[in-house]
Amino acid sequence: MNAKQLPSNQIRKYQILARLLQGEHLSYQRLATDYYVGRSSIAHDIVFIKSELAQDQLSLTYDNSGTYLAGEELETQKIINRIVMKILAHPPLQSLLTWYLDPKLLQKVRAILSKKIKTWDLEVPENLLNDLIISTAILLDRGQQGYPLDLPTGAPTTSSLTN
Repeated sequence: MNAKQLPSNQIRKYQILARLLQGEHLSYQRLATDYYVGRSSIAHDIVFIKSELAQDQLSLTYDNSGTYLAGEELETQKIINRIVMKILAHPPLQSLLTWYLDPKLLQKVRAILSKKIKTWDLEVPENLLNDLIISTAILLDRGQQGYPLDLPTGAPTTSSLTN
């Protein structure tokens, strides 16, 4: 990133959150260098990120390599879902979508599910349909990135459902 490509304060906060959700360990100094800001700006960004994570009862963890998010993939996907909904509802944040989800995959999932709902003649409320589309796209996108959901012990599997 160069000085001409510096994101706004709001965009920077969501970019840092996306990096944490991707499993990066980030030090304040590294972030300050990456975004050409002072460590105090990063400290303010981390306060915002902590408040976002607190909505899902998650917190940041710290070690010698920096700050990171320790949690289960299901919680990570819930946060991503909430952030993607916020991004889609606020046009100034639209540029952030690619940090959280592949927009082409989202369009593809939207097209497939919308077609199936029409084919099956189902009535699905728009907000429920959007949540289903976004959740499915996140599940697929994260799985492709190597972050599959871990099923709890004793949870039904596809093989147990077909037998």
